[in-house]
Amino acid sequence: MLVESQVIPLSSAQIHPRSDEEFAMTKPYNTHHQRSSKCFVYTLAAVVFLSMVLLIFASVVLRVDTPNVEIRSAWMENLRYGTSPSPSLNLTLISEVAVDNKNFGRFKLEKSSKASLLHGNETVGDTEINVWGVRARETKRVNATVQVRANGLWASMNFSREIDSGLVKLSSYAKLRGEVLVMKKLKRNKTAIMNCTMILNLTSQAIHNLLCK
Repeated sequence: MLVESQVIPLSSAQIHPRSDEEFAMTKPYNTHHQRSSKCFVYTLAAVVFLSMVLLIFASVVLRVDTPNVEIRSAWMENLRYGTSPSPSLNLTLISEVAVDNKNFGRFKLEKSSKASLLHGNETVGDTEINVWGVRARETKRVNATVQVRANGLWASMNFSREIDSGLVKLSSYAKLRGEVLVMKKLKRNKTAIMNCTMILNLTSQAIHNLLCK
């Protein structure tokens, strides 16, 4: 007896679209993830920017440099000189001294500073530079007067030759000690050094080649 076999057809695969409820459940998660990523990026950018601002502030505002001091101009009065019987030089040297403070804090000097005028290693005159303080980002100018008296003090041939030529080379040296005060708390001790050279033209009573290091 033949038994008829029954073939049961396979049901075709069906694609079930995601319901609105399932979509609504996944959308808040994606939105929250995107917001968290953006928040992290903004926070990182803010930290980098703040670090750059602090670095610039520390390197510019909190940096303390040594103030600069130099002779800006000079002239002489009451000039008298000669070589017989010995080399002699008498004059009044007036100079404008400038103290340049580029810091963001006041440069306060300990006391008035002594400036010396020299010919070679010999001191021929000295004076006081009365600068008690220089404000932040300011250049202060004062006049300094030196009485040069050299009567028979130099028996050197070099000085005698310079008197004969009418050109005498002098140098000026001074140390200005003090402290720079930044933001009323940060103090740094600084010493400004003046080291200048000049040539006195005795014939024209002018000063040439005024140079400061």
